[in-house]
Amino acid sequence: MKFMGKEKLGPALLSFAFFLFYGLTHSGTVGLEDSGGFLLTACRAGLSHPPGYPLWNLLGAVVSHSLPFLDCAVSIHWMQALFAAGSLFLFFRLCFDVSQQNSLLSYLLTSALGLSFGFSFQARVAEVYALHLFLCLFCLTMVLEKKPLLLGLGVGASLANHWPLFVFWALSVLIAEPKRTFEGLNHFWNNKRRNAIGSVLGILPLLHYFLVPFVSDFIFYHPISSMGEALDYFLRKDQVIKDTLPSWKLLDSFAFWQGFPLRVWEELGAVPSIFLIPFSLFSRWALGALVLPVLLPLLWRTEPNQFTLEMFGYWEIQSYILILFAVASSLPFLVRRFEITKLLEIRILFGVLSISIVWWSLFRIPDLLTLREDDFPKRYASIVLSSLPPNATLLTYADTESGSLGYLHYGAGLRPDIRLISQVSALFPDRIFDRRQKKSNETRQIPILNFFTSEMQKGNRVFTTRPLEAFGDEKSQFPLKIQKWGAFQEIHDPDLHHSLETPFPIFRLDEILILLEHVSEQKLKYTRFGGSWDRYREFLLRDLCYTLYLNKVSISEHPILYTSPECQFQEAQVLSAESKQYEEADNLFREALPKLVHLYRSEINEKYRDFVLNRMAWAKTLPEEQGKRLLDQTISVASPIALQYPFCKNKNLVLLEELSRNFPNHPSRTALVEARLHCQN
Repeated sequence: MKFMGKEKLGPALLSFAFFLFYGLTHSGTVGLEDSGGFLLTACRAGLSHPPGYPLWNLLGAVVSHSLPFLDCAVSIHWMQALFAAGSLFLFFRLCFDVSQQNSLLSYLLTSALGLSFGFSFQARVAEVYALHLFLCLFCLTMVLEKKPLLLGLGVGASLANHWPLFVFWALSVLIAEPKRTFEGLNHFWNNKRRNAIGSVLGILPLLHYFLVPFVSDFIFYHPISSMGEALDYFLRKDQVIKDTLPSWKLLDSFAFWQGFPLRVWEELGAVPSIFLIPFSLFSRWALGALVLPVLLPLLWRTEPNQFTLEMFGYWEIQSYILILFAVASSLPFLVRRFEITKLLEIRILFGVLSISIVWWSLFRIPDLLTLREDDFPKRYASIVLSSLPPNATLLTYADTESGSLGYLHYGAGLRPDIRLISQVSALFPDRIFDRRQKKSNETRQIPILNFFTSEMQKGNRVFTTRPLEAFGDEKSQFPLKIQKWGAFQEIHDPDLHHSLETPFPIFRLDEILILLEHVSEQKLKYTRFGGSWDRYREFLLRDLCYTLYLNKVSISEHPILYTSPECQFQEAQVLSAESKQYEEADNLFREALPKLVHLYRSEINEKYRDFVLNRMAWAKTLPEEQGKRLLDQTISVASPIALQYPFCKNKNLVLLEELSRNFPNHPSRTALVEARLHCQN
């Protein structure tokens, strides 16, 4: 690969420009989903959720401690910008190679990747994908340049970061460029010793599995004490069941692939879309690009809804990179095939460049800049933590709010008087039980109750952001006494703790209203970036809306009701359960339900169950014939949704089957009965 000194200056300057762009436009604070958890583990040299990503966490600890004058979140985001800029430099080198040293095309494609949504997003949030992409491109470069020691180092480092996606990347490249890849692998086989030395050096960060208890309290699940536990962590054994949803079907994997061409357009814009089809026909790279969209769902087996489509879109950045390689490698062939002169080639490329500049300027760059304005997770966490009474204990649940609350509490030092604990014993140092010993909800109930008793005897109040997972069964032998406050609820026992006689939590209602106003005006949403994070944002908005309802603050005319389906749904529940305004609630239910694309099928069915229950209560207030027609229509509307998830934990399915007994001739009756029998068997 010819890439001499003068050829390096231009791409180095371009990469540096992107480094500054990413570094100056990140939010500078905690984000949603995994962002807060990753910030905590990186700043404290801990381990994230399996496979732990020890390399990324160690590098984050080095960077954050090397820049003590910066907030940890800021330093980690600059680190992400550096990984992304390095990826772009390597990407330019590879494009320069496969396009037979076409500098103009290489600049064009590198800019397309740098300004794509997924790549730019991952360059500016606390996530492992920017480092992952850098390592993938580094390994491919070393294969083509036949440097066994450095390839071994890159492979080992990739396994110590995000090994599942690296394996898929290797398969994709093998399919895309088999001849040169096999030549490189043959060369490495002849230099096994150097390759092995590099690999051993690369995987050294995996030793952090065993060393982390000596340097950090932030281990996502539990300290690792044996090789078997380390292997389980590495293989994500604890998360396999969660990733494999029972409603998954084999053909669902191809639902992701069907939408892949459209997502390429959304990600990369005008550059590949103009020449993508003709270029891809003449390039094996395009075939390699199609591997990931099919293999990823086969591994994780999640439902093909809007939420998972967005999440897989970030993981498919590797595929978009291969698409751009397809464009780069096909240009020389097209020039020869159609006898395009050098002057005409330059004119064509400048035309594409002009279109791309307009595309990026009008549609991309404004959206990319909005990330800088988003401090929604920080403001939400600040409202919740500041509203708790002194010396309280707050149990968080999962990705929705744990990261933002955890980073503000442990990372920024907000409310040091309270205890923040995960109700499933993950991430935070204080734990109620050991996940390895207490695997079922039933075995977790006793230690949780003992913990509550101990806290209340001390006079401390205990709150939780979500209903306790261990007590999710309505028939639990240990029913809990709950007081709902809005964004959190309180666990109390009148015999031990007179919590209701003490001042209740004081929420900063004015700040909640301002925050809702900002969200309504789209100031804190990302357009294309919002897809996956909107799932978590919607859950938090629902809690804030509910807080206002409980504090008698009306938002009936507030714009949030027109932009947030969760807030619409929350108001519908209040109208139904408290005000008995069934018809008004029904209107809101029917307006909100089609918008809930961010939920899984099991979650959507829970929403439809509320809709059905409201109609059943409404029908009792109507004349008999009118009520019967309403229920008949209800079965028609809700049963198609219920039948998509024919499992015993689908309470909506059970409810509809029981309701349909009053309508033996209803078209859905037979299907509901069969699904119920299948569930029972």
